[in-house]
Amino acid sequence: MTAISSTISRVPNLLRSTTSQSQINRTNLDIFRLTEQLSSGRAINRASEDTIRAATIAELDRSLELQAQRDRNLAVADNSLATLDNALAEASDLLLEARGIGLTQLNIGSSAEERRGQAQILDSILLSMLGVANRESEVGYVFSGSTPGSEAVSSFRGGYRYNGDGPGLLTDLGAAGGIPVTLGAGSAIGATSTRVRGNNVIEPDLTANTRLSDMRGARDAGIMTGEIDLVIDGNPPIRVDLRSADTIGDVADVIEGTIRNFETVNQVTVLGPNGVGTDADGLTFDVLAGSSLSFADIGAMSTASDLGIADDAGLAFTDVTGQGLPLSPELTWRSPVGLLDGQPLGQIRLRAAGLTQVVDLSNATTFQDVRNAIESAGLGARVEINDNRDGIDVYYEVAGGEELALSIEEVPGNDATATRLGIRTMSEATRLTEFNDGDGVGVVSGRADAVTGLIDPGLNTDFRITLGNGFEIDIDLQPTDTTTVQTVLAAINAQANDQLTAAGFPPDLFEAGLTDGPNGIAFEQDAALGGPITIEQLNNSRAAQDLGLLDGVYDAGNAQFLAEDRATVRVDNVFTRLADLRDALLGNDTNGIAIATDKLQGDLDRLAQSQALAGGF
Repeated sequence: MTAISSTISRVPNLLRSTTSQSQINRTNLDIFRLTEQLSSGRAINRASEDTIRAATIAELDRSLELQAQRDRNLAVADNSLATLDNALAEASDLLLEARGIGLTQLNIGSSAEERRGQAQILDSILLSMLGVANRESEVGYVFSGSTPGSEAVSSFRGGYRYNGDGPGLLTDLGAAGGIPVTLGAGSAIGATSTRVRGNNVIEPDLTANTRLSDMRGARDAGIMTGEIDLVIDGNPPIRVDLRSADTIGDVADVIEGTIRNFETVNQVTVLGPNGVGTDADGLTFDVLAGSSLSFADIGAMSTASDLGIADDAGLAFTDVTGQGLPLSPELTWRSPVGLLDGQPLGQIRLRAAGLTQVVDLSNATTFQDVRNAIESAGLGARVEINDNRDGIDVYYEVAGGEELALSIEEVPGNDATATRLGIRTMSEATRLTEFNDGDGVGVVSGRADAVTGLIDPGLNTDFRITLGNGFEIDIDLQPTDTTTVQTVLAAINAQANDQLTAAGFPPDLFEAGLTDGPNGIAFEQDAALGGPITIEQLNNSRAAQDLGLLDGVYDAGNAQFLAEDRATVRVDNVFTRLADLRDALLGNDTNGIAIATDKLQGDLDRLAQSQALAGGF
């Protein structure tokens, strides 16, 4: 029953009517909500009806939906893992079949014709392996890593190119962790491409457009943006807000604007015409004689210190000291190429996928241009900035026989562009452990005379170099000489100089080094010696063969012997090993068959590890 509050003694009829209507509406609303609850079966239909209970219900709904999604994830993971397990098992069976062929063909009675027939079977195994590598599950291609939408491996110029990227996808199982549903470059099938590690540190110049996030800063800890204090000629500090600065040019503009405003207000001149700017290292200040600038951090902030305009020693800028501390910009794709080691970039030569391309980098203005030029050559090379962001690495993604290997060389007359970029596949810094697909270079050492028990130098000589005049130079390499190309060249030159000098010849009659052109160790002699340089293996040492000397050629025009390049880059996966075994069978190469068969065992081991991972999950 509607009633008027006793606190209202005298009210107009309109107020009495309005109050009665409001109470009737509330009653009707309560009846409506009750009817809605009865018809829907839900106590709460809107969050506004009971916010606390609604929040609890929403959290319960979220938990139920999350559990349902994880149940679906488990089903997807089960399907994908089953596909992975079957694919890895099939790949192992194919490799076991190939290894069995290799072991069988190592028999002395195997003929060249029989081996050629077995090579055709290897071709079939390769095609089957390609099908396994591109096996699909509910999530996509299971060997494509984090990009399951595209094929893991594709045929490319007679080889097999791995197209996947990333370590692989994981399911979301909450606190229980994740289950891998695809495999990336860690398996023998999708092995990561061998990379050419940039061995030359690249320090790009600072420009006004260099982003603050792309610099290590004066403290080598990055750059924190915030507010700093600026003191001009000993006046009270002026607060400078750098929180919105994105590039070092933005910082220079804000600081200069603050100083120019001070000049206007106080009718003084502090900065010269160049104001606040940047050079190749850091910030610069054109301060007039008699004036000074100093900066300080505020509280726990380190912006001024990171920008190289404040330090513990009381750094100040005058007409004599106008240079900020170095800011060490990191290499990015936006970094300008400019002059690398004082010289412009030129051409480099890429040999890969059975083709040769000269890549012109002379028009590159940024390292993105360098990347685009190399990758657009279409030879299966990919360029990335290294983890330290101070150089570039080149990844090669095409697996196949030796004729498809990658080699990056110099083009004569281009100021050693590949070496300065750090990507020449055979430079003085190249480690000999990378020669011959990672087998390195073997030497004989420590052999003693059977009678005296003493070390006999004659038994430890690795190879002999015969010059055009018939003079012989015996080279005895020690394990310590086979660290890098530089160490082996130094050892050869030292021994050659000693022997030439002892025989009364000038030491510059012969020199070992690298050419400003094709890769390979080069022996150069005085052109007046006439005859060619020849190499002879001694004491069954592997050194001459592993260094490519036994397969080298002599160029009479340059009086130069160029060894075969044994530092080429190849992808270490099952497609490379199967192609090696096929090619060895076609070439009736017993030694090649033995090496390829032996290396297949390593791939079988890696496949077994991947299968154990999938089986465990």
